[in-house]
Amino acid sequence: MQSTGPSASRYKQLVLTSEEQRNFDMIKKSIIVQTAQANLKMMLVSFIVFGVFMLLDLIAKEEMRFWVIFIIYVLIAVALSIRDIINLQKYRKDYDPSIFDNDQTANMKKDMFEYQSDFQLRKVKVTYVSKMLIPILTRAYPNLKVSEQGMFNIDYLSQTAILPKREFTKQYLHLEHDGIAIENAYLFNEYRDKNGTHKVTQFDGQIFGFKIDKTLSSDLYIFSSDQWLGHERTEINTTIKFKQYQKVDVESVKFNKQFEVYVNGNAEEAFYLLNPYTIDLLNKFHEHNSKMAIYIHGNWVYFVIDTRSTVFQAPETSKAAEHIDLNKDFITIQYLFDFGETLRRCLNADAADIAAIDQAHK
Repeated sequence: MQSTGPSASRYKQLVLTSEEQRNFDMIKKSIIVQTAQANLKMMLVSFIVFGVFMLLDLIAKEEMRFWVIFIIYVLIAVALSIRDIINLQKYRKDYDPSIFDNDQTANMKKDMFEYQSDFQLRKVKVTYVSKMLIPILTRAYPNLKVSEQGMFNIDYLSQTAILPKREFTKQYLHLEHDGIAIENAYLFNEYRDKNGTHKVTQFDGQIFGFKIDKTLSSDLYIFSSDQWLGHERTEINTTIKFKQYQKVDVESVKFNKQFEVYVNGNAEEAFYLLNPYTIDLLNKFHEHNSKMAIYIHGNWVYFVIDTRSTVFQAPETSKAAEHIDLNKDFITIQYLFDFGETLRRCLNADAADIAAIDQAHK
């Protein structure tokens, strides 16, 4: 994830209990073992299929160069399998899959055409949330609500233009604390050519949602001025023009360079929310997260950041499992909730509140 601003020293460091550490180690081992087993099975199947065709071709044509190609293929297959074989030998000894047979996975069923390793990986991901993330996060936020699945309406947010249009969506880990909701979202398109299927990322980051005490009669957009969120610029312009929004400039020259503000009614409402402390907060946030957008409708605020990363994503490959950094994600979540709360206070602020915000964040 991109750096999100303040020093990590301001936030709590992650300390795992002995049970959490055991679960974490077991999850890492499981993913590595499952990945190794799946790779070796796939390599064996491809080896057998390719080998049979090669041998038939060799027998039919009786050319030495085909034997050379076959031997090279065997050597490559063995080389690619060495890492997986080593991982199996290294982690299989202490691997205990019983940890993944729990209340959360009891009702899960293997799909008809699903590989056993893929089914096991699904159980691992569910266990990762229930055994790892929920205990860790609820210790920091006792009233936190956690859902493995996303809950924001992506179609609605795409219609507002703060999220791009897309063919496919993956939403993961919806967190809600003190009225502020945060979740991960990955939006992408696919295309096919002679080289196979390719993904084109449209958005990969976090979505915020919360209510404020003020209710606007107009809709308000705040876009970062950079090439934004994978959108074609014409898509944003078309949306703004179609809904007859007017552009608003504030007194901050720096803010006007970094952001574009649009409102479809009373422009005074934009100034009502964009007080000096809201402007300063967004300016500072923009230094580390330049691809962002805000949409305010009534008393609802939606805020999206394209960080090109997912917080607390359950690892799906051995490489991801080996390099997972729970502490970094833990600090990021704290910062995002802190930022969301500060932004809400700034948007709600009257003169007395602004003074309190100023004192708290000196």
